[in-house]
Amino acid sequence: MPKIVTISMVKNEADIIESFVRHTLTFADEMIICDHMSDDNTLKILELMQAEGQPIIIHHFYRPEMAQAEVTNGLLREAINERGADYVVPLDADEFLVNLTDSEPVREIICRLYSEDYYFVHWNRFEPLYPDIDVDKFLLCRPAKKKIQPDTGTKVLVPASGWRENPYDLVTGAHYAVRYAKNGNACISQKVSCAGFAPKLVLAHYHWCSDLQYQAKMAVGWINLTANNTRESVLGAEYKPKFDKIAKGEMSAGRDSMMAPTEWERWDWQEPLCLKELKFSDLAKVNLLSNVMKAAESLAARYAENQVRALGKKVSIIILPSDTHNNDEVLIKETLAGISEAGAGCEVSEIVLLCSTEENRRQEKTKWIKLAGQYGLEQHFRALDFSSGDNYGNRLDKEITGDYIQFLEAGIRITHDKLIRQVATYEKMTEYNPAVVIATGIDNELKSMGIYYEGNEKPLTLLDFNKRNLQVYLGNGKPFYGGISAALFRRESMESVNWFSEAVVDGRFWGLSAMLSFFMGIHDRKWIGLSSASMVRVNLTARDELTNLVWWQIERLLLLDDSVWETDWQKDIAAYSREELDAFVDSIIGPQLTKIERLGKLNGVKENLLREMMSIRK
Repeated sequence: MPKIVTISMVKNEADIIESFVRHTLTFADEMIICDHMSDDNTLKILELMQAEGQPIIIHHFYRPEMAQAEVTNGLLREAINERGADYVVPLDADEFLVNLTDSEPVREIICRLYSEDYYFVHWNRFEPLYPDIDVDKFLLCRPAKKKIQPDTGTKVLVPASGWRENPYDLVTGAHYAVRYAKNGNACISQKVSCAGFAPKLVLAHYHWCSDLQYQAKMAVGWINLTANNTRESVLGAEYKPKFDKIAKGEMSAGRDSMMAPTEWERWDWQEPLCLKELKFSDLAKVNLLSNVMKAAESLAARYAENQVRALGKKVSIIILPSDTHNNDEVLIKETLAGISEAGAGCEVSEIVLLCSTEENRRQEKTKWIKLAGQYGLEQHFRALDFSSGDNYGNRLDKEITGDYIQFLEAGIRITHDKLIRQVATYEKMTEYNPAVVIATGIDNELKSMGIYYEGNEKPLTLLDFNKRNLQVYLGNGKPFYGGISAALFRRESMESVNWFSEAVVDGRFWGLSAMLSFFMGIHDRKWIGLSSASMVRVNLTARDELTNLVWWQIERLLLLDDSVWETDWQKDIAAYSREELDAFVDSIIGPQLTKIERLGKLNGVKENLLREMMSIRK
């Protein structure tokens, strides 16, 4: 049976996205949807439908510009080359592919198309007849205004067989297809021949669905057009007059000039289009002020970040050695995917894998280098081999070139904007010289230090994070999810603590010890910026492996005071059964006793803590 895949790029479509998806899946086998940094609940609704089991593939586009042609052509290639599509239908979220002629299903019409050339599909404009009534119902259940004459615009429908034979690109909006050819030094586009209009198919184009949604579209649209072009942009012929009306408080209805009374007729949708019920209409409400404020906030942040980008600061990413995760291909891919996305926001000058010369580390290096190529990172990627006697600090000081240092290990995924946001914070707050630590799950213990957070996106808070404060945090028995990966460090800070050399013991990196050495080693630069904005995503399955948690508990216990030890350590170890501990003790603790002992001496940990820890073996 032929496979139909639709491709879409969406932004701030919460009011219509569920109706769009549920209708489209009446004829499509899969939908590939790329979210373009939506500020509303668009992405949340998509993820909820995906969790239902709907065949939705969600991608993200994090660059601010509206690169619709670039994204659409990438999705087209994915649909055909990776998803095995026989037909690809590019759609916007306000476009509903329907048959207005008779009752033949849309799917059957598509599957009868035989030409290898692409097809055109007519546009026909629709509006809700009663925009303020039944707004929480499936859009195609509601009476509509239908424009009597179809619009002149068209969209394409792509048979995969012809595209595979001779690929082409879709223009912005997917209105037609072109191939590019060289003419001397110039690159010219040649329009690709078309098979004509697909029979019976029409795109019901809902240019607006409610007054607030339309006003938000005009207001935010004009703000973005001004930011990306100028306020004199000819692209804003429709947006600017409506924006001015909203600003003056003169626009209470979005439908004041969409269709003249003689241009439309009433349209009542028929079964089976009206069978779909909405489950997430409570997430689809439009808040005009919220949308405009979020757009303004995003543009203000982009302005500040662009000022920092102009400085040309470089970030070096260092992949840390890990006993448990660095050969796991899934976890490596997760980390590389985050680096690839972050590179769009801030220049990554190099990615350096630290590994020893042991045989298993050589295999690890080969896997990292191979997978880096899949994410287009091979030109930045290199490995540094260390033997057991090498000094990490001296080598890194000579080898690493970046102005800022980001540490990662397999399974840690930094968000697309982590690097640029943190570099911008450093550059804009030079008097504090903070290490910006994103700590997920801030606990009540931190309230004693004067930290209070409300809402989802918590702003930066500066804290004198000394040894005692670190011990208070450690005392709650929870790890820093993301660990040292949650911070971005200045190069001079790394030089002042000898690149965490004291935290590397016989090839193993001790993250908590590194943090402690940083807090205690920067002396007059000990202000730390805390935020619970989610800039680091941790593969929890990997982090919760018993092997890793036992290591974390060992290190944590070594850093705590006697007072915390007496009252707190037993409940942490008690989380594991005696059988579980016994199974791991010889493979983890036993061979590493000398390492633990050495680490204890490096950090001034009392000998009785070591003796207590060793007693677990008994």
